[in-house]
Amino acid sequence: MRIFLLTCGDRRIIEVGNWLTHNRNSRGVWGRVNGVMIHHSVTKGTAAMVGIVRNAYADLPGPLCHGMIAKDGRVHLIGYGRTDHAGLGDGDVLQAVVAERRLPSDDETNTDGNRHFYGFECESLGDGKDPWPDVQLEAIEKVSAAICRHRRPRRQPSQGDSHGWSDVEKELSGVIVTAAVALVTISPDPEKALAERAQGLRARLDLN
Repeated sequence: MRIFLLTCGDRRIIEVGNWLTHNRNSRGVWGRVNGVMIHHSVTKGTAAMVGIVRNAYADLPGPLCHGMIAKDGRVHLIGYGRTDHAGLGDGDVLQAVVAERRLPSDDETNTDGNRHFYGFECESLGDGKDPWPDVQLEAIEKVSAAICRHRRPRRQPSQGDSHGWSDVEKELSGVIVTAAVALVTISPDPEKALAERAQGLRARLDLN
């Protein structure tokens, strides 16, 4: 998780309490981790949201995620290890995620999602009206891409071998796919959100 500090910058990282040892490892196995789940909080207020995901409820103790991404783009690190954010899911879907292929129908609850995924709550009502600020979307993209790059197994170059342009293309494509999946997950209109973001970048770079 220290990878976030390198990727997002110290000013955007908030380490909440004893986050490195705050977990639910006593309730089950943690790992091997295969991906990132992006959730929305259905709650207003950064401080309130941090308190909920860290401490949770009497019948469901925290942490409820690994991090909470606020409207201002700051990433609040909540826990590390097993957290209660994913519940049970379909094993066929997990295998498709691992193989990076099209997801099948989700028609079973036979696999422990908490074991296999990092989870991030994002401050939003998720009602299609509560806006997603650019800085928040950028933080979601960066965190998701950083984890996937850090955790994804890859063949390391050995003596007499090196990475070529095809390897660079694969890495860049992986980042794009990760960001696209995150955007589709959190946005009611991902095409519009992407178009507006692209227009803003064009204006900033004077490409119009």
